[in-house]
Amino acid sequence: MKGLKGSYTVEAALIMWVLIFSVWSVVMLAVCQYDKIVLESIAAKKSWELAWREEEELRREIWKTSEEKMFGARVLEIEISKGLLTTEVNCSAEFEMPIPGIWKLVSGKKQILFYAETCCGHPQAAEAVRILYAWKGRGEGQDDGPLQK
Repeated sequence: MKGLKGSYTVEAALIMWVLIFSVWSVVMLAVCQYDKIVLESIAAKKSWELAWREEEELRREIWKTSEEKMFGARVLEIEISKGLLTTEVNCSAEFEMPIPGIWKLVSGKKQILFYAETCCGHPQAAEAVRILYAWKGRGEGQDDGPLQK
């Protein structure tokens, strides 16, 4: 009976490390997912603003806002493109674990990379379509519709 008391202590000490590591990993993955959602929302909001603002100004705002709102990730690259009918904002970021080496043991990688891609139409899309029809030779006085030849 004396040997049973010590065996519970040793088993509990071994199991606690596994339990603590499991809980910590779930919390870190939740923080990483939070950072990804924040980056996607920033990219979506700024893609709407791109219709009437300069690209470099928005790029600086995305960097600043992401540094303020994200916990563990940092933005690596921001690509902004502005077309006639749509605007696109693509961001890539990396999330590094706070304890170096632990994530590398689990996944073989040092960090988690994630991307936020968003595309939206311009608020002035109707004006752009009118310009396209006029450019195709349909002029403003004709009413033949886009589907008729």
